[in-house]
Amino acid sequence: MSMNKIAYVSLLMFCLIGTLADGFASAATLSGMFQAKNPVAQVTVVGAGIIITGLGVATKLVWTAGSPAILKGVWVAAIIVDAFTTVVAVVWFVIANMPPDTAIDLSLLYYDPSRWGQTAMAVLMTGIVTGSSVSTMYVYDRITTT
Repeated sequence: MSMNKIAYVSLLMFCLIGTLADGFASAATLSGMFQAKNPVAQVTVVGAGIIITGLGVATKLVWTAGSPAILKGVWVAAIIVDAFTTVVAVVWFVIANMPPDTAIDLSLLYYDPSRWGQTAMAVLMTGIVTGSSVSTMYVYDRITTT
């Protein structure tokens, strides 16, 4: 195996871990925002997290020639929700150190210019995690075509 292929396999592993984190962040944030306590609500938020993350992974398929405009619109909405749920998860669970079973109160999330390091971390983590699911198929295709 060439060094180039090893680098792409390593990048794919990174993307897959980020994609798993993305799905978890989406599901956990939706669960906290909607206070999903009963099994039906929990399955619904997990399903929504899987769909949001799946649309991120399917980016290359969504943007191929001939795909319907409605699919592209759904993809754009899913990526916006994905980035939102990821940034809320980073701020609520990582920076504020709240336990996963607490209800997320969006009114408690605010921007504080004096904490630029935490803001930079939230933006960076959101970019990495959301970008991982979007990049997964591109990296996989690069491995299988070289």
